[in-house]
Amino acid sequence: MESTQTIPNKTTNYRTWSFRFLIYLVSLNFLIAYIIATSTTLKLEGSEKTTNNSDLILSIIVILTNIFLISGVILTALSIVKKEKKDYKYIISIIGYSIFLIIAILSII
Repeated sequence: MESTQTIPNKTTNYRTWSFRFLIYLVSLNFLIAYIIATSTTLKLEGSEKTTNNSDLILSIIVILTNIFLISGVILTALSIVKKEKKDYKYIISIIGYSIFLIIAILSII
């Protein structure tokens, strides 16, 4: 006897993960702004250099932010290619990642 297995239609949820990564990206950017705002001080010439743990934390958060940006752009592109349902997650992801990509490109220039 042959058993025929049917593969159910698996729906993709790239837009959902892309939207989640966008929320994480925005949250981490606010955290970066807070860390920079609280850790910057006026440094005078000849002042002793103090080691600060916030530099390491800031570096880790920036790396995480870049990972979320790249992953979100890839997931948004997959969502467009797979022609997923166009809801608020889809539209906000496209607009949000477009803004973050423009900011990233402008910061390189």
